[in-house]
Amino acid sequence: MEESKRTGVLNTKIYRWMAGYLKGYTFQLFINLILLLIATGVDLSLPYIVKIGVDRFIVPGVREITKELPGKPVMHIGNRKFIEIFRFHQRELEKMERDGIVLKKKYYLVKKEDLVPGLRYIEMDGLALVPAEEFGKLSLKEKLHLRRWNMLQVRRLAMIFFLLIVLRFFFTYVQFLHLQIVGQKVALKIRRDIVEKLARLTISYFEKNPVGRLVTRATNDVNTLNEMFTSVVVYFVKDIFVIVGILVIMAKLSTKLFLITLILLPIISITTFIFRTRVRRVFRELRYHLARINSFLSETLSGIKEIQAFVQEKKMVKRFNGINTDYFKTTIRMLIIFATFRPLIGFIRFSGLALLIYFGGKGILSGVITFGSLVAFISYLEKLFQPIADIAEKYNVIESSMAASERVYILLGEEEEKRTGKKKPSIKGGIEFEKVWFSYNKEEWVLKDISFSVEPGEKVGVVGYTGAGKTTLMKLLTKFYSPQKGRILIDCVDIEEIDTLHLRKNIATVYQEPFLFNGTIRENITLFGEIPEDRLQRAVMVSNLDKIMLRKGIGLDTVIGIGGEGLSGGEKQLITFARAIAFDTPILVLDEATASIDPQTEHLVQEALYRVIEGRTSIIIAHRLTTLKRVDRIIVIHNGKLIEEGTHEELIKKEGIYSYLYRLQQVG
Repeated sequence: MEESKRTGVLNTKIYRWMAGYLKGYTFQLFINLILLLIATGVDLSLPYIVKIGVDRFIVPGVREITKELPGKPVMHIGNRKFIEIFRFHQRELEKMERDGIVLKKKYYLVKKEDLVPGLRYIEMDGLALVPAEEFGKLSLKEKLHLRRWNMLQVRRLAMIFFLLIVLRFFFTYVQFLHLQIVGQKVALKIRRDIVEKLARLTISYFEKNPVGRLVTRATNDVNTLNEMFTSVVVYFVKDIFVIVGILVIMAKLSTKLFLITLILLPIISITTFIFRTRVRRVFRELRYHLARINSFLSETLSGIKEIQAFVQEKKMVKRFNGINTDYFKTTIRMLIIFATFRPLIGFIRFSGLALLIYFGGKGILSGVITFGSLVAFISYLEKLFQPIADIAEKYNVIESSMAASERVYILLGEEEEKRTGKKKPSIKGGIEFEKVWFSYNKEEWVLKDISFSVEPGEKVGVVGYTGAGKTTLMKLLTKFYSPQKGRILIDCVDIEEIDTLHLRKNIATVYQEPFLFNGTIRENITLFGEIPEDRLQRAVMVSNLDKIMLRKGIGLDTVIGIGGEGLSGGEKQLITFARAIAFDTPILVLDEATASIDPQTEHLVQEALYRVIEGRTSIIIAHRLTTLKRVDRIIVIHNGKLIEEGTHEELIKKEGIYSYLYRLQQVG
């Protein structure tokens, strides 16, 4: 139940580790950031363009002033002076209005040739200032005719607005596609590193960790990391730019409305903090209960025959209902949190909108804020709340990705197999165990002072009760483990001095449970490598696999599924025998290779066995003692000690453990 708690790896370490994968893409990320900034800048400019259109060309934007304003754009008409109010900041307008410099009456600025007869106006160099109240006397057609020039400017702004939308689409598309490609390249490298790491880990690691969990590291966890990088981290940077940009623009548009907006930020921050704290705890519990469900279902379906045989269906359903109910209750808690957070953020947003409309409306009526500024403020307020609302959507990804990154980080930090030795001698097959002691847990010795030797080409059987330490001998010989005391020699050379990979290339192993890959029979024999055709055909014939293929009407290029679907246990074992022969190693180890042979192919397997071991050093670990009648020598392991040694006939005469086991099997 690894989801029940976090491992506590420091986030800074994980961030540095993840940053290491991005070092090779610094330039690409820089370009992506530029594209993101351009798209964000375009996005922020859209409400401001609306403000310009409203203030300059839609609403009356000219007011009269009572005195000259040095350094400011002022229109002179006789002794009267006018200003376009959109050119002034709110603070300036407020001060000028308090000082009586700006009058409240407003005018539209239009072209003189567009004037309607009978309309009062003030003439100014081909232009005219029409009082706002005069517009009430006109029909819609007359209003549109009067403001043809304004409508033309609005149309131009609309075209600019549309062009910016197109540019925003283009930059966003390129940036998104570019980012996804970088993300997939990073995921590709992480998956490759995980598989390379798994290939270098010790056998003990795989014995302690379920395969399904390790597969999840290279699939689900990497996908979650990629999602965080492409959907959260980069857009989090964008959200920061958006928030900062909006606040700067708001402060420039109207100080009063900006301060109103600032009042909302602490409320939003506190609400978000409470949400994060509670939802983090619930997400962890949710993953824990989900892991329990997955584990229970996997265990139940694997043991369904036992459950049905012992009529335990109701009990298993009852157990599952308890686990399922815990998951349901936690899910409801999560839904309640989200159901509270989202409407609460919406309530705060609309409260802010109400405040903006109230104070902005007062500002418009008093003439200290433009209508366009209020429209822009409302748009920016919506954009300001969008990144905050995204937190609820992205938080699940953030939490899941942090847990996934921890797990991947820890896996990549696991201690690798120590592949000692540099020598690559030509191996003939002489083996010697010299006073070997070994323990898995440093508390209980599995092998105790084991000493024996095997001459090149000799065939030695290993016998003993279950748990006596027979398979451990094979693991030590192939350097999956190293003895705590004593040493193992190959052709008088300590295996610790021999290159690990070179040693394993010279030892073929056939296990009790044959493992076949999803591929053709040929690929399962060659392990997807290149082996000369004549050696391959010889391996097929010597292993008796040709007889099976002939009987079943299949060939070397016939595809078999994972685990060899459609083949019996004995038929699968013949493929592994062919594999051992094809690799033509001087040493062969058979670990209970005939323990679970079906009667239909038993004769073929037994016959193939003797052919396989011919001409090479062979160590045969067996429960079926009849298999060992043709070996040169048999050693008996009991409680980790070598207690008997000799030929089949010699051990029968000794009346020891071997003799007892043999008679037991004969009686059976």
